[in-house]
Formats: sequence, structure tokens, C-alpha cells
Amino acid sequence: MSVINNFNINSLIKNKKIQILIPVTISILLSKSYYYNFCIRKTFDRLDKLFPRLLEWEKELDIYSVALPKFYTKIKKPKCILLISGYRDIPYVWNDLFKYFVSNNLDFYAPRTCGKGRSFF
Repeated sequence: MSVINNFNINSLIKNKKIQILIPVTISILLSKSYYYNFCIRKTFDRLDKLFPRLLEWEKELDIYSVALPKFYTKIKKPKCILLISGYRDIPYVWNDLFKYFVSNNLDFYAPRTCGKGRSFF
């Protein structure tokens, strides 16, 4: 209890290190928050331009159709090709390969794997 009684807020405010440390800390935190939000906005504005969401369900669910799983089959076969992309990839990266598989009548499935993405939109 005596420590609390002896604590003097005025002496703390008069301390030069504290006077410098508080504004510097506040400015660093604010600039980091602004930069983080700026980067997110720029990134997703770019994604929206590259992959416009034209269908109503894309807008309602706030997802990109290029990120959905892709598959192809005509008749059920005993085997098919499973395409698993990298951690941050979406099935869209396989588009050229999809065309080859479809033209050769090869069944395939490219699932959407979990990774970093638009999780809070």
C-alpha cells in the first residue's frame, strides 16, 4: 500500500524518457495499423480487378469463383488424377492443364486446399 501512496504521477510525466517514449510508441502503433490496412486494401482491390465477381452468389458469399474446386468426368472410371496445389494456390493455377485433360478425356479433381486467403471478408 505504501508503494501506491508514494507513487507520484506528476514525477512520472516530468520524466524525459517517458515524454519521448509515449508519443513514439503511439505513432509506431498507429502507422503499423494504417500500413497493414493499406496493404490489405491494395491487395484485395488488385484481386477484385483480376478476378471480378460477376455472379450474384459470388458477391453474397464474398468469394471468388476461381478459388472453387475444379473437376471433370464423363463416365465413372476406376482412376482419376488428383491435383493438389501448394499452400497458397487455388485451383485456377491448373487452368492450362485442365484444358489438356478435358481434350484427352482424362478425369481430374483439383480441390481447394486451406491456406492463407481472404478469411475475414
